[in-house]
Amino acid sequence: MPEPESVAHHEKGRYKETCGACGAVFEVVVLGGRMAKTSREDREDYDCPECGHTYHCRGTAPPRVTLLSGRTDGGGD
Repeated sequence: MPEPESVAHHEKGRYKETCGACGAVFEVVVLGGRMAKTSREDREDYDCPECGHTYHCRGTAPPRVTLLSGRTDGGGD
């Protein structure tokens, strides 16, 4: 069920992820609700921006993913 537009998301956490499939490095910003402890957090899927491998986190909205360095496995050329 979608959240009401009045629910403001804030940054709950931020970390760097290295893709186990292709070696790309990307930053993940996990979002939480205004009242994170009482907001309903669900499993949120996100993909490696280089190869599409799927990862998961818990938050109130899909995380923001930013590529920091490209794949190192030689694929995708």
